[in-house]
Amino acid sequence: MDFKGLLIFKTVYDVKSLNKAAKILGYSQSNLTAHLKKMEHELRATLFIRSFDGMKPTAQGHQFYAFSNSTLEKFTQIKLSFKSVKPLLLISELLFQFIVIEKTEYQIESTDIVIKKTCEIENEINQHNYDKVITFKEFKHKDYDLTENGYLRVAFLRTEYICMDFYCYSLHVRTSE
Repeated sequence: MDFKGLLIFKTVYDVKSLNKAAKILGYSQSNLTAHLKKMEHELRATLFIRSFDGMKPTAQGHQFYAFSNSTLEKFTQIKLSFKSVKPLLLISELLFQFIVIEKTEYQIESTDIVIKKTCEIENEINQHNYDKVITFKEFKHKDYDLTENGYLRVAFLRTEYICMDFYCYSLHVRTSE
């Protein structure tokens, strides 16, 4: 069992559906099923009752949810305490040239930058935390707040220009209550 497994369990528990959890996490439904079966085998417990209505947690599932929630929260806090001094930026590859190189809004020397395709951003934020995320695609995620919305004027066939929206999100840290 690992943190990825705990996150899978927690997401399935929260949305009560393997299909929805797979979409949120960017995995196949069969991958999630395999992880859950492995955890249930390791724990020697049934965590969910599977039905056409979705996933219903068992009493052991409720108990394991409290554990996984607490463990993932502590893991997030310890990762944040180990965080380097440099902010961590996740940016769509097409925005990198404009925002980092041309506008010089972020200094390469003082920022850790991860460049991904726009279609990979949502999966990436489900796997790792970033201080800032800049992408063409709007998204909703419990750990990020939209802090800026802008547009990029792009030449199209040298005679026409189109404006493409981009979105800037910042990570917010929830503290345990």
